[in-house]
Amino acid sequence: MVSGWGLAIVLAAAPQAAPYETAPTRPASGPVEQTPFEEEADGKPSQKSDKRDGRARDDPDAPRRGRLERAPPPIPDRNDTIVRVSLRFGPMFRVRPIDALLSADATYGRVHGFSGLFHAGFVPPRSKDFVTERVAVTEGSLGAGALLRGRHATKDLSASVGLTAGIRIHRAHFDDQTLHRVDPDLRLPLVGSWTIRKIGLNLALVQGYSFRTREYETRGNAAWRRNAYRIAVLLGLHLDLLTRRRDRKRR
Repeated sequence: MVSGWGLAIVLAAAPQAAPYETAPTRPASGPVEQTPFEEEADGKPSQKSDKRDGRARDDPDAPRRGRLERAPPPIPDRNDTIVRVSLRFGPMFRVRPIDALLSADATYGRVHGFSGLFHAGFVPPRSKDFVTERVAVTEGSLGAGALLRGRHATKDLSASVGLTAGIRIHRAHFDDQTLHRVDPDLRLPLVGSWTIRKIGLNLALVQGYSFRTREYETRGNAAWRRNAYRIAVLLGLHLDLLTRRRDRKRR
C-alpha cells in the first residue's frame, strides 16, 4: 500500500510534455537567410560587407568589378550642329571630252536646315592631250556658298541642294610656255547621303558654269578646248563631327 502511494506521488511530480508540441525544424538544404545588420556588444548595428565582390549587401546597384561597357556615341538630332567633311571622285562631262574630277567640301550648320559650304576641286591633265598635242592643262576651283539640307525623321538619310560662287583656275603648259587663267565660277551641287553613326556614303550631281569657253592652240590648231558649262557625277565618303547639341529640355 505504501509503495502504491509513493509511485503515484512520483508520477504527479514529474513534468509532462505537451501532447502536440514538436521541436523546431530547419530546412534540409539551402542557404540560411541572414540579415544585413547585426548588433554589437554596445547595442549599435553594424553593417556586413560581402567579401566576394567587396560590395555592401544593402547596395545592390553598386558597380561590380570588371570591364565596363561603353555606350555607343549618340546619333545627332535634326536640330544639332555638325561639321561634315566630304571627299568625292567621278567623271565630269562637257560638250565633247570627259575629265576626271576630285572634289572635297566641308559644311557647317544644322543637320536639318541651312549650312555654310566650302569646296575645292581638282581636274588633272589628260595624258592623251599631252601625247598627241603636247599640251597639259590642269584645272582647279575654289568657292563658298550656302546649302539647304533635309534629313529623314527616323532614318539616317538626307538630301541637300547648294549654291556656291568662286573662281576656276587654268594652268596650261605647251610649246615651252606656261599660262595661267582665272575665271569666275558657279556651282549647283545636289547631294544624297546615307550616314551610319559618323561615316557615310554620298552621291552628288554637280553642275557648274565658268562664264567663258577656254581654248588653247598649238601651231595654229586648237589643242585643248573646254565649254563653260559642265556636269559631274561623283561618289564619295563623308565624316560628321558633332559640334553643338541642342538642349533637349527646351523641347
